[in-house]
Amino acid sequence: ARRFGTDLIGLLNSGEWTYVDIAVAWVRESGLRHLRHSLESFLRRGGNLRFVVGVDLDNTSKEGLAALLSLESIGAASTYINHNEAGAVFHPKLYLFRNDEAANVIGGSNNITEAGLFRNTEAVLQVECKPSDTLVNDVLGAIDSWCDTATALARRLDGNLLIDLESSGYVRSEAVLKQALRQRQSAARTSLGPALFGSVVYTAPSFSTAPAVAAANSTTGGAS
Repeated sequence: ARRFGTDLIGLLNSGEWTYVDIAVAWVRESGLRHLRHSLESFLRRGGNLRFVVGVDLDNTSKEGLAALLSLESIGAASTYINHNEAGAVFHPKLYLFRNDEAANVIGGSNNITEAGLFRNTEAVLQVECKPSDTLVNDVLGAIDSWCDTATALARRLDGNLLIDLESSGYVRSEAVLKQALRQRQSAARTSLGPALFGSVVYTAPSFSTAPAVAAANSTTGGAS
């Protein structure tokens, strides 16, 4: 199956969209490095970009958030952090592309991580519609609500908040997160018996040579 990251890069580079709204549970620099050139080009063309990201389950990295924050120096970009101290996990994966005449809604399981974009087995549903359709209004309303700082569940990301998120343990460095994952995987595998399934490794393209253009009429594969 095609990797979702390939299609996402194609949508960003198409020149078709004016607004891009992305809501995901996790963001890491490992994923953003594949998208950075396309995101910057979108912003330089006058596009409006908004992210809302969760910090639950120890998966979003400080480098991922720093990479999103740096996009604000390029153009009209903003990032919001959504977190519920009561323990409810922020877990959506929604991508909304819009202009005055068309919209593209993508919902599925792909986070903005290298695994989510290229290596995991994932699936999404993509719907092409009009910006006035009920589906677009519902998706936009959901994303707006997740970014609403009046609820106290959302905060606009800035440099001070990023420092506080790290010092309070909401996010950690990518290296620490990867090491913790390797330790969990090693411990889990040690407790199991002989392997019962085959092994297929999917590799991500070099982020400097990730495809710039891809067909965007279906999206499967790749991310948590």
